[in-house]
Parts: sequence; C-alpha cells; structure tokens
Amino acid sequence: KNADIFDKNSRVRQLKAEFSGGQTMTLRPSDQITSEAFMVNPPIRAHWIKFTIEAVYPGSKYSDTAITKLNVQTQPIR
Repeated sequence: KNADIFDKNSRVRQLKAEFSGGQTMTLRPSDQITSEAFMVNPPIRAHWIKFTIEAVYPGSKYSDTAITKLNVQTQPIR
C-alpha cells in the first residue's frame, strides 16, 4: 500500500499457479512496488487456480508476507 510497509513486510519472490486441469506455472514478480501482469500462453481452460507462495524477499521488520491485490482476468469460453 505504501513504500514503508512494502519494505517492512516480506514480498512474494516466487508464486506457483496450479490449474484444475493439472497444469502449473511459476511466476516471479519483481521486488518493486508496482503492478505486474503475467500472461498464460497458450491459454489454459480451468475451473479453479491455486496459488502457493514458494519463496519471498524478506521484510525489514515483519516475517509475514503481504499481497495487496491479486486479480485474475479471464476470457469467455468459446
């Protein structure tokens, strides 16, 4: 939410996305206070996605890991 809290909390270094059909994808966000987009290419048809934090950048004060927002966008099935 702001630079002070960003540095104090641990941040996601590596995130695993597991899709209902058995596919997996590893995401590696940069350690920056900004939005990032990750594309699934080729597209995966799924009923659900499970996200698992696999590694973090350590915070300067707190050991918990904070994610401000996680937005998953989809396209209609054709």
